[in-house]
Amino acid sequence: MNNNLMFLEEEGRVWFRNALNTTDITLLNKACLSEKLHGDRINWNSHQASMLRKVANLHGLFEGLLPSAKPVRALVFNKSTDTNWVVPWHQDRVIAVKDRQDVEGYTNWTKKSGIWHVEPPAHILEKMIFARVHLEDNTEENGCMEIALGSHRHGKIPTEIHAKIVSSLQTEMCIAKKGDVLIVKALTLHRSQASNSDKTRKTLRVDYSNQELPLPLQWAVLS
Repeated sequence: MNNNLMFLEEEGRVWFRNALNTTDITLLNKACLSEKLHGDRINWNSHQASMLRKVANLHGLFEGLLPSAKPVRALVFNKSTDTNWVVPWHQDRVIAVKDRQDVEGYTNWTKKSGIWHVEPPAHILEKMIFARVHLEDNTEENGCMEIALGSHRHGKIPTEIHAKIVSSLQTEMCIAKKGDVLIVKALTLHRSQASNSDKTRKTLRVDYSNQELPLPLQWAVLS
């Protein structure tokens, strides 16, 4: 097992510092244009998808971590003192799909930004990872993400024991420079505080999976 995979499996995250160059960041910023003030779930059209596919430095990070991984959901967040929010400890337990289809084990249907989301069985989430792409510097002052290392190993965690689980683990403030990429196991507990800075904190999150969903369900984003 290589070191990056070891960190990912044991701690639930692995850092790739200075992973993206200026050209990569420019392409991703163009793909992430949004009029929404807080966060936006991106329904990748062909133009946006083509820009995402061009960022080979991003997709190359998954070699050895999740073979044959493809992007299946994308969200952009732009936090500032004007567009501010606090997120408590939680797990992201939904996936984006093309249409609502009643399949056993897939529950809690919601529609967000015109895209159907559903909570899949644990075995789907346990094999998923997401990339946190830092398009601007992330600091404690502007509300960077904080993660509980190793929390992914507890599977789906009931909300009422999030605090108990976190108290038993080491946490990490995800301080990052523009161009840094953090890859995280999907079931990792994480949170973020409000920004106290006049500097914006723009980040892109891309969920990846190498699994097929049971038909007739399909991922909303196909590479």
